[in-house]
Amino acid sequence: MAHFVCEITSWSLLQPKYCERCGSLWLRPSSSMRKFCGPCTAQERTLREGAGDSFMELWLRSRQEARA
Repeated sequence: MAHFVCEITSWSLLQPKYCERCGSLWLRPSSSMRKFCGPCTAQERTLREGAGDSFMELWLRSRQEARA
């Protein structure tokens, strides 16, 4: 039987945060100022760089993924 040890103090460094883009709930470090979850951060980066799909295509795809 394996034993797992978890330090409770490590959990106090995380805080729940709603993504300001898709509304999903995720955990971020308490010192972080990130507003978006991982997938939305990647989509925002792609949008800022001007590569890939248009804003509308990204938005529609993110809404479809959020519903799934």
